[in-house]
Amino acid sequence: MACPRVRYLSQYLDGAVSDKRRKSIDAHLASCPKCAGILEDMKRLGGMLKESGRFSAPYGFDRRVMARVESLGRRRRGGFVPAFIWAVEFAVVLLVLVIGSAAGLIAVSAVRQEPRGLSWVLDVFDPVPPDSIGAIYLSAAEGSHEK
Repeated sequence: MACPRVRYLSQYLDGAVSDKRRKSIDAHLASCPKCAGILEDMKRLGGMLKESGRFSAPYGFDRRVMARVESLGRRRRGGFVPAFIWAVEFAVVLLVLVIGSAAGLIAVSAVRQEPRGLSWVLDVFDPVPPDSIGAIYLSAAEGSHEK
C-alpha cells in the first residue's frame, strides 16, 4: 500500500511546505524507509537534471513555433471548406432519411394489398415434399384454419 505522505515529498524537497508539515514529514521519514528511499531517488534525479546543463534553442526557434501555432489556430477556426463538408454531410443524412421513409411507405402499402394468412407467408418457400415434417405441419395448419 502506498504511503499517504508520499504526495508531499516533492513540495518538501522544494521547501514549499509549512514548518509544521516539515516537522511531521521529518518524523515520518525517520520511521518510513519506503518514503525515505523515494525522497533519495527524487534528490538523485534533481541532481542529474542539474548536471545535464542547459541547451539553447536554435536561432528563430521561438518565432517558428509561434507561427506554426497561429497557422494551426487559423485552420481550425473554420472557413468555406468545413462549412461545405458540413453541408454535404447534412444533405447525405437528409437523403438517407427520405429514401428510408419512402422505402418504408412502399413496403407498408405492398403488405396492405396482399391477402393475409399462412399461404401468403409460405409462398416464398419451395414446394414441400409430401412425407416431410414441413408437409405434416402445413396439413395441420391448414386443417386448423378450416374450423
